[in-house]
Amino acid sequence: MQLATSCKILLLHLSCLMTSITALSNAAEINKSITITKTENGFVFFEQDCHILSYQQQVKSLEGEFPRSNYVHPLSDLEGQELTEDFPQDHLHHRGIFWAWPQVWVGNQKVGDSWLAQNFHWEITAAKIVETIGEPPALQIALLWKSDQWLDGSGTPLPIVRESVTLQAFPRATDHRCVDFSIRLQALTEQVRIGGSENDKGYGGFSPRIRTPDDLIFTSAKGVATPQRVAVANSPWMDMSGTFGDNQQISGITVLCHPSSPGNPPPWILRQMGSMQNAVYPGRHPVTLPTDATLNLNYRLVIHRDRVTAAQIQQWYNDYSRSNVHKALQEEIP
Repeated sequence: MQLATSCKILLLHLSCLMTSITALSNAAEINKSITITKTENGFVFFEQDCHILSYQQQVKSLEGEFPRSNYVHPLSDLEGQELTEDFPQDHLHHRGIFWAWPQVWVGNQKVGDSWLAQNFHWEITAAKIVETIGEPPALQIALLWKSDQWLDGSGTPLPIVRESVTLQAFPRATDHRCVDFSIRLQALTEQVRIGGSENDKGYGGFSPRIRTPDDLIFTSAKGVATPQRVAVANSPWMDMSGTFGDNQQISGITVLCHPSSPGNPPPWILRQMGSMQNAVYPGRHPVTLPTDATLNLNYRLVIHRDRVTAAQIQQWYNDYSRSNVHKALQEEIP
């Protein structure tokens, strides 16, 4: 009897050991399937040999005009087609997946326009790849906002805002892939405010500048969305689907806004052609950034094949809502 009991205990330990080995093996596979590579211009995310996205770290301009950095371009769909645009002819200041605000104030002084990239600089102070067991690697970037309109006594630009960005791409499922954006903003001086355009459009915040095929269709939580001159009704998510490549394969991008983000569900600026799509925050009326905490903006892109149902998108949104959006931000970059 004692021997039989000992054998059962041994088998139980062996079973637990095999389960642990399997879990570690699965975690290792997740870590290996996504890679992040440093390049001359920034970082590139791959799954095996398939391009996912590129992060622009170095300043990029068009013959010295519209200098910008700290954005994603290109972003690829599951077929390898480029979804985003940079320096499009209709709005040369637009760039890939970007987050920017026409109004940046310190007190009563407007010091820059990060949307138009005027009187504004993104000074990236650190960038590193964060490895976590059981998770794909994440890219974490620390940067400072500066402006030629906000100087110290010697004429040197002073830091206005500290920004921390985490990008994390997940392994492809059968028909979709998720990419997470976590953006944290902290004012480095008192009375820093950010706002959208000062007209009734109020555009500003998280903005995908995607290509706009003729068959582009927008779907919100309230049904098919029709672009207007001003923002359309609030929705926690927005899908944009169409034929982006030459192979007639329909694909799309769904933007999910995490419920922890301020202003959720946001209004949306949508354009059928020749412009960006924008999850509006905060709108035309500026908000004050904290000096003793961070304002946290969290978004997930779901890159998918074919058109998808609202029920499927709502399930993606529910899954994202339950996720810990700060899991990759536990280790701060100074």
